[in-house]
Amino acid sequence: MYRAPLLLLPVKLERSGASDRFRLRFHEDEPRLNATLLQFLKIDFDLALPDSHAGLPTDGNGVDVLRLIEAMRHAVRDVPGFEIVEDIALSTFSFAKYLMWKDLTDRIDALRENRVVKHLIDSPEHAFPGASESFPGERDLDRNYPPSEIVTPLAADSSQISVCLAAAQGRDFVVVGPPGTGKSQTIANMIATCLDAGKTVLFVAEKTAALDVVYRRLKEHGLGDHCLELHSSKTDRKHFFEQLKRSWDKQTDDSGSEWTTLNGRLQTRRDELNAYVAAVHQPAKNGWCPYKAMGIASAGQGVYAPALSWPHRDTHDAQTYASLEELAAQLGRTFAAVTTRPALNLVYVEEWTSAWQEQLLSGARVLGQAATEMRTTLRALSQKLGLEGIGDCGPDGLRYFANMARDLVKTAGTDQTIILEKDFSVLTRAIDRLEEAITAYQADADGLSLPYTRDEIARIPVDEMERDWREAEAAMWPASWFRSRRVRRLLASFAGAKVSDPSRDLPRLRKLQDIGRDVSGSPLAGKPLAFAGLDTDCGHLRKSLQTAEQLRASLVQLGQFAGDVQSLASHIAAGLQGRRNELQLEACRLYLADYQAFQFAIAAFEAVAGRPITEHAEGDFLANISRTMEELEQARSLLRDWSSWCVVQNQAVAAGLGPLVEDLQAGTVSAAAAQGAFQLGYARWWLPLAIDASKELRNFRRFNHEDAIADFREVDDLVRGRAADKIAQSVAHGLDPVSAVPRQSELGLLRHQIGLKRPSMSIRDMIGAMPQSFGKLAPCVLMSPLSIAQYLPASQALFDVVIFDEASQIATWDAVGAIARARQTIIVGDPKQLPPTNFFGRTEGDGDGDDIPHYEQDLESILDEASVAGLPSRHLRWHYRSRHESLIAFSNWHYYDNRLITFPSPATHDQAVSLAYIPHGVYDRGNGQLLAGSMMDYTLPRARDLPRFNSILAPSPATSNVLGVKGAGESGTVGPLPALMTAIHDALKPLGVAEIEMPATPARVWAAIDAAQRRGG
Repeated sequence: MYRAPLLLLPVKLERSGASDRFRLRFHEDEPRLNATLLQFLKIDFDLALPDSHAGLPTDGNGVDVLRLIEAMRHAVRDVPGFEIVEDIALSTFSFAKYLMWKDLTDRIDALRENRVVKHLIDSPEHAFPGASESFPGERDLDRNYPPSEIVTPLAADSSQISVCLAAAQGRDFVVVGPPGTGKSQTIANMIATCLDAGKTVLFVAEKTAALDVVYRRLKEHGLGDHCLELHSSKTDRKHFFEQLKRSWDKQTDDSGSEWTTLNGRLQTRRDELNAYVAAVHQPAKNGWCPYKAMGIASAGQGVYAPALSWPHRDTHDAQTYASLEELAAQLGRTFAAVTTRPALNLVYVEEWTSAWQEQLLSGARVLGQAATEMRTTLRALSQKLGLEGIGDCGPDGLRYFANMARDLVKTAGTDQTIILEKDFSVLTRAIDRLEEAITAYQADADGLSLPYTRDEIARIPVDEMERDWREAEAAMWPASWFRSRRVRRLLASFAGAKVSDPSRDLPRLRKLQDIGRDVSGSPLAGKPLAFAGLDTDCGHLRKSLQTAEQLRASLVQLGQFAGDVQSLASHIAAGLQGRRNELQLEACRLYLADYQAFQFAIAAFEAVAGRPITEHAEGDFLANISRTMEELEQARSLLRDWSSWCVVQNQAVAAGLGPLVEDLQAGTVSAAAAQGAFQLGYARWWLPLAIDASKELRNFRRFNHEDAIADFREVDDLVRGRAADKIAQSVAHGLDPVSAVPRQSELGLLRHQIGLKRPSMSIRDMIGAMPQSFGKLAPCVLMSPLSIAQYLPASQALFDVVIFDEASQIATWDAVGAIARARQTIIVGDPKQLPPTNFFGRTEGDGDGDDIPHYEQDLESILDEASVAGLPSRHLRWHYRSRHESLIAFSNWHYYDNRLITFPSPATHDQAVSLAYIPHGVYDRGNGQLLAGSMMDYTLPRARDLPRFNSILAPSPATSNVLGVKGAGESGTVGPLPALMTAIHDALKPLGVAEIEMPATPARVWAAIDAAQRRGG
């Protein structure tokens, strides 16, 4: 026999205290027929009982129960097995699914008018209309939206503001918000933004806690009077009418001028800070930004890096820089892989062949032999030159010796004492003046009227003859004729002629005499040179002087190099005087021959090796070459790999990474750190140039920036504090005051119900009676899916937007009715949360939940359906909840594709769970605790367990102990287990014991010592 209630009278049980008796009180909800029973009889038995659409029969005391029972008995009298029993029962009856189902069936024609419902039903496999339209970009919010258009009373990050703006724009979308990303905060801001845009909002959640937390946030920010709670305990009539009354009485007189002023100030600060941020993150041609360079440079503070440099900060594009970074990494890898020897630094080859290698080694052998011979002849020559102890020197010294030997051989047998003259430097200039004088003398001599000899020219009394010639010219005729004839004849007599031309010859003769005197007084006169006055062969004289000058330079260079010019000069003095020192000259010739062979060997080796050998001239040059050539022979097996290093080294140097190559070779930078060193060096080079190129970065001052941040925060708080007033101004209902509405109007009926001590109209009827005013008095309604079906009439005007929270817990058919009651749909939830379940929805059969098929237990949520159907999705990405970053790191990586932005925790000590690997651990079956050993493992050792030993008493004085002896009166202590095991290992290591397992019992210790001694013999 099955029994079902017919008439349901809502009641509630109350008591004042825990020890008081319960009292049964009438609930303010309306009595109703058991609609589920009526539907059950209609479907299964085709039995239509009278419903309550037209209202329950009443009498003067309320519902006429007897009349209702009679009507029901009349309806079932002909149906076998049914009986109406007059009985009463107190129980809990839930008809949520029926009410929601009935709400859908009553509005089935209106469902498809909603674009989201239509898409879910008719075309879920196609793209959602408008899904391709762009949403407000998180990075572009400050660029595209002034602060006055972002009305969020609660603090919000960029991902939250983006969805708020999209909600105000009328978009249908899904908001994926993992735990800790501020979903309730975002929903509260979305509601506020939509209210500011003049939209009516229906907020739906399955859980009362979700509805309460959003309402609490809105109420805390001054928007509670604009929100109507119709869920759970908030759905009694008294509370419903009180909420409407508060909203009706709500007035606002804010002009909005302060909002405009504050937002203008906020935008100024925001733009200032954003300009700096944009400059810091401005990508350059090379793909870098100052922020990246600052991070690398700061992290590498105090770390050595090569000093890199290029002509301009835009020398590299992104591809070029990437190739530079890869080249630096390749440098490190190659240098680490190649075995280096100092001798290999003399070799550069990009393509190795066996023929090249043999040619290189052959040249190395020749060069090594030539260097050895050079040392012998150098020592012999230095002894002949009075320079004892010089058996090796660098390339410059070898060249000085070669120059000295060459000049000694060249000047052998000739007088070269001229080089000892102190004023030797003036002789070269004297030759030039001598040559000019001889040239001038010849030119003037050619201009004479008669051919005078040089000796006669020197004897001619030019002064007297010029005086006589002037007097003759000044005298009267015939005296002038006689006098001039005498001068002509006298002058002509010096040339062996009869007549001359004094006016022509006398000035030239005077000049020739002057030149002759200058030549006779030349610095070259009297020197051991081929000087012959006006008959001197200047070319020969200059060549002799050049030879002497070269010899003098060689003497000075070698003497200064050897540090003893005087000794060198004294040992070659005989040769300077023209005497031949055959032993000295022979040493010079041998040296010159070996030096030439040595130079040929160097040139041949360098031609094959590819690098100048003189770049590595350090210390004992000849000995180093001999030793290096031998090392090169020994390193022949390394030449093949060395060619790889040569290739990458050449590429690096050509690309400007020469300092990095040098640091690698010098050991200043390790091969493993090559890429990091390059990045740090590049950052230190590029960052100053990037800062200089940016006005914002160049003019950055920390104190100004911090002041701007502080002011921005202050103004932002003020703006958010004024957001509620801005929203209140936007949602102002503009209705007549309570005292000014007519009795027969919507508001008049509401005023009447508000004035009653116990309102007579149900919530559903009251809402249905205010089609024009309800949306103004309640622009935001907070409901559950059940309360929507229960309290909103089928003909209720559509809301502008419906927002779902915890949508992963709402089944699709539970949400469709709410979606269809709005023009815009926003679904908020986390697809990683548990889906809705049908496990507790069973009403038939026995057994436990294991009998329910899996597909009936877990249902598809409206969040999953909307996501699969292609509704655009937005993600809340900033995670705030975890006090320790590691607590969310696992979920962020494994469940949220590492999309969440987490923040470093204030506590740096990691207290999260960690894994300790114990390979030989034994665990207790009962509680899973680790068993390190048994009590028997740690019993005191007996005498037979120990070897023989001698004990001595050695008290340790201690001033900190009242007894004066360390340990006396002190309690025993045991160190931590890791410290004890470390001490045991350290003590046993000299005995050859490498390791010992826990527990370190005496038996194990002695066994380990015994085994070690046996291994050691």
